[in-house]
Amino acid sequence: MTLAEAEADRVVPKGFYSTTNHPTMVKYQDEWLHVEAIEMDCLIVVVPAEKRALCTPMSKLHKGDWVVMGDTGVRVEPPRSGRVRSVHLSLCTARSPLNGPVRQSYRKSLRR
Repeated sequence: MTLAEAEADRVVPKGFYSTTNHPTMVKYQDEWLHVEAIEMDCLIVVVPAEKRALCTPMSKLHKGDWVVMGDTGVRVEPPRSGRVRSVHLSLCTARSPLNGPVRQSYRKSLRR
């Protein structure tokens, strides 16, 4: 993982990693740290002295903060696929208003 120091308050280094709302970890000094208070479209700031990774809105970035750059050394836990599968099954098997052409179009989109 690469870190860059913020040059000024609210000045984001070019190439920073933008967070998702899924559980995230970063590899810092051969240890995976859970990113605290994860939310979408923020930065990850590493606090080396405390070995912590914090999800930080751009407006809260301070000069000297260490910002995660790029996605190397970042692990995001994907959403569970069961929810997607249950939506697919309910659309394809339930008695629904989907008529023939719409259902065929939907099935074709799943194959892409």
